[in-house]
Amino acid sequence: MRRAPLAGGAGRRTRPGPGTVRAIVVASVCAVLLTLPGCGAGTASGGGAVTSATAAGMIAGLSLSPQPVPVLQPVRLTVTLEDTDGRPQAGRSVAFDLSMPSMTMAPNRPGVTESVPGTYVATALLPMAGEWRLAVEVSRPGRPAELTFTFTAD
Repeated sequence: MRRAPLAGGAGRRTRPGPGTVRAIVVASVCAVLLTLPGCGAGTASGGGAVTSATAAGMIAGLSLSPQPVPVLQPVRLTVTLEDTDGRPQAGRSVAFDLSMPSMTMAPNRPGVTESVPGTYVATALLPMAGEWRLAVEVSRPGRPAELTFTFTAD
């Protein structure tokens, strides 16, 4: 027995368009990022130094592991902080803030731990390929500092 068609297409299922699927994927990844705890301890190993930055009398070096930096897989961020005389900047309150300069994204601030004096590590998940910015926020008495790095995830 055949059913009569519903008026105006009511009850008809349609496939979501590419924009809807993309929005669902981005929302799901953002939800995961908001619940991802930062982790990482021990000494920095693997991955090469991407770049260095200087601000407020501090020199910072960044290394990322693995290389090339993957998307939707854990990435270890290791930042070493020294003063201009090469002394490690140990015991600082440090925060990492990852963003993409080309678009607005959900906050991506992995938990940071000091693995050895002056070396700060975190593990993050990058939801998409492209150019990324890592802002390293260092709280210091009288002179907070922000050092920034850019890198590309493939």
